[in-house]
Amino acid sequence: MNHIFRKYEGQHTMLGLMKEYKSQVDQPIDKQLLDILGTWLQKHMTYIDKTKEEK
Repeated sequence: MNHIFRKYEGQHTMLGLMKEYKSQVDQPIDKQLLDILGTWLQKHMTYIDKTKEEK
C-alpha cells in the first residue's frame, strides 16, 4: 500500500511517485485498510457511547 492508500505491486521510486499516484488516484482505497478502520471505529465509538451513558 502506498501513501494514498492504494495497493501497488510495482517498484516504488522517487522519480516515479507522481506518475504512480496519478495513475491510481481514481482507484478505490484499499479494502483491507477500510476493513481495519471500520473495526477500529466500531470499537472506539462503542467506548464513546458508553462514556456518554455514564454521565
